[in-house]
Amino acid sequence: MTPGGSEPCSSMEMKYELRCVVGAMPLSRTGNTQLADRSGCAHFSISPGVAFFMSMSARLSREKLRRSFRPARVRVLFVGESPPASGRFFYARDSGLYRAMREAFQATDAAIRDDNFLATFQSSGCYLVDLCADPVDRLAAAARRVACATGEASLARTIRELQPAVIAILLRSIGHNVTNAIARANWHGDVIRLPYPGRWIRHRKAFIDVLRPVIVRGTDPPR
Repeated sequence: MTPGGSEPCSSMEMKYELRCVVGAMPLSRTGNTQLADRSGCAHFSISPGVAFFMSMSARLSREKLRRSFRPARVRVLFVGESPPASGRFFYARDSGLYRAMREAFQATDAAIRDDNFLATFQSSGCYLVDLCADPVDRLAAAARRVACATGEASLARTIRELQPAVIAILLRSIGHNVTNAIARANWHGDVIRLPYPGRWIRHRKAFIDVLRPVIVRGTDPPR
């Protein structure tokens, strides 16, 4: 039993939780990061140095997975805000955005399944990056804005390197950040502002309606 009286977590559960929550949980008054597993079976804190190391480890793992699906030639560069603080990730096939994007592709090709979607996404010249390397969705509003502004320089370097034909912005709130990065990269091309799919059916339908012509024709939909 843990000090709180609950059942102890398995090592696998603990490793998963540590990977997911570092960088997403607030600091305590002592400066330590507060950690707990999803069922509340362990509550403890770790030093800022350890938290930083774990956050960097999680980031490296995400980026390694992301790069494994990078197309040789990027046609459409999708730009999100950040990986979710939940630990879910588009390229890990477990996020809401992943499911919405897969549905959009399935609307154009019934042969697309969960096990072949990322390969299809890659072969179509599509690539998804984030404005911020670490999760920001649990930050206070001011800190979130600062993190997004800071991410503009890195995004500009990515745009300059990849030279996509189209840039698709996945969240309206980061539109100005992406626009700033585009200007810094001196990039010229089509920009699509997609409605975020979210959880509601009507939002997903709007997302698919805007994205489908891009998938089919490889060009910006009519404005």
